Amino acid sequence: MASEGLTHPPTPAGKNPRKLLTWLMGYSKKSVYMFEIGFTRAVFRPSASQKASRERSAAAIVFPVPRDRAAAGDPLASVASDVQSGEIAVEHRPERRVRPGFTLVELLVVIAIIGVLVALLLPAIQAAREAARRTQCLNQIRQVALACHMYEDSKGHFPSAADESGYSHLAQILPFHEQLAVSGLIDFNPTLGPSLDAPWDNKNDPNIRLAYMTPIPLFKCPSNPVFEPTNIGESGVNDIRDTDLRGHYGAVMGPKTACSSTSADDPVFPVKPVLGCSTGGIATGGIMYVRSETEFRHVTDGSSNTFLLGELAGDIGHARTWMAGVADPTDGSGWVYSGKNLFWPINYATRERASNEKALRIRENDLSFNSNHPGGAHFAFADGSAKLIQESIENDVYLALGSRAGGEAVSDY
Repeated sequence: MASEGLTHPPTPAGKNPRKLLTWLMGYSKKSVYMFEIGFTRAVFRPSASQKASRERSAAAIVFPVPRDRAAAGDPLASVASDVQSGEIAVEHRPERRVRPGFTLVELLVVIAIIGVLVALLLPAIQAAREAARRTQCLNQIRQVALACHMYEDSKGHFPSAADESGYSHLAQILPFHEQLAVSGLIDFNPTLGPSLDAPWDNKNDPNIRLAYMTPIPLFKCPSNPVFEPTNIGESGVNDIRDTDLRGHYGAVMGPKTACSSTSADDPVFPVKPVLGCSTGGIATGGIMYVRSETEFRHVTDGSSNTFLLGELAGDIGHARTWMAGVADPTDGSGWVYSGKNLFWPINYATRERASNEKALRIRENDLSFNSNHPGGAHFAFADGSAKLIQESIENDVYLALGSRAGGEAVSDY
């Protein structure tokens, strides 16, 4: 093997042959070790066991030894001779490879970059998910409005916020909302009396209780938690549990400015002073209110300018299930679950505010239409359309949209 281009490494101090051998083997690159003594080559070939014990091999060494150093008894020549004769075993020491890695500073920089990207992307992902949920909610409230239309086609009038038995408008439209199986469990003409205040109190009718405890996801806003505080007790009894039985699309009973003994005769904002207005009274200027039978011909303000439904998906406390219309249909139906008056702005009059700010005198039937959507709540109109109404809408416009025959001129909103 030629030795051009190879340089002679400096000989270590001392004449110890084993040190010289170690010095030589530090430069070994291959499984064949070769030493040149003048023009004579000494080659040592390792045994098979030695080859197998090596982790990796490297290139051959060609180490020239001049004749004069060999003749003068140079230790290097002696080592080469011992290697050739096999008196000295050659031990292979594999070259240690240095593997590149990240420094601590580089690692921290990478972590910081990833953190910034997550901080930028996470709000965008959440916004996209909320936009999808908002679209789904808008479609669901529109479907409920269309079911009310089909009810009107069949019965000759819109459903009421609560009928004579206390059932909500959501219960009344079940056959027109692809819920025939649940509708078949309900007796819509129960016999109420002193021992039976509401139909879901009838423990002797397991079908009604089964329907009362059946969740209907299409009545719930997808932006809300699946399980929410719900009163599933009998009429007059609080049994608050986290359930998926709520209904979030309430009836807009009508606009209200006041409740008094004479407010029922108000030509624009009529309100029945039920239970002495202790619950806020019941507005009757909208399309669906307690025991209403409104027909399309009664909506003289225009179906595209009149609210039919609104979201009751925010903080309204522990409402009852989607089936319940009023607390007790036998006492004047003063406490309404399935609908609200238009009195306070959207998202303003919540259960928490009513509890913390007593001076506002927020009544049960006056709780705001509200939602978990940013900036407003969904409303469905009498023509079957639906849109998000901003909470910043002017109050006069808001009240005008709630009346069916107020004669108001509604501007853009």
